[in-house]
Amino acid sequence: MAGYFSNHSQSRFLANPQSTASTPYAPPSFASIFLLIVIVIALLTALNQVESFWSLWTHLNPPSTLLPTTDYLLFHTGVRRPVWEDPLNLSGGKWIIRLKKGVADRLWEDLVLAVVGDQFDECGPKEGGAEEDEWPEICGCTISVRQNEDIVTVWNRTEGDPKVKEKIQSIIRRALNLPPTTNMEYKSNNDSMQDRSSFRVPQATDRTPVS
Repeated sequence: MAGYFSNHSQSRFLANPQSTASTPYAPPSFASIFLLIVIVIALLTALNQVESFWSLWTHLNPPSTLLPTTDYLLFHTGVRRPVWEDPLNLSGGKWIIRLKKGVADRLWEDLVLAVVGDQFDECGPKEGGAEEDEWPEICGCTISVRQNEDIVTVWNRTEGDPKVKEKIQSIIRRALNLPPTTNMEYKSNNDSMQDRSSFRVPQATDRTPVS
């Protein structure tokens, strides 16, 4: 899977910043300048070969060492920006898994290896089928380090196909060796655009993080 990694601090997957032309200008604080620098120097690299992937992976800090509100993003090169409104993301959504602190390192590595290793290829159209195109069903995956939990997501292109979503869920469970009772939430990117939230799922009844 060709793609790129990005390390974003304070990322919220918003295509448009909240500030507008009518917002009064205020000089940036030291903290905001620091965060801007973190974003500007975010690590972006093409992953076209296995060697390229491992040379990058071995230099990344594991999630357990990252400060809260830091995200790792891995998306296919067809995704121009890792936001809800990107053309490949627009009609899709994401599976959300909430993790208790201390378990993210292994699960994140297993997920990245599953995505890069094409374990999700069976989720897309059959080879040679009428609906086949150049982009896979899986758009990417992320991990978001937060104060009391870590959140892993897998983004896909077609929110409206229940069979595809169920297949993706099954592969996630298998790749991460999750118990059958693990709670997983699905949220469409359209819903995220409506409530401006990546992870809020109002219908969820059990949101116990994975231990």
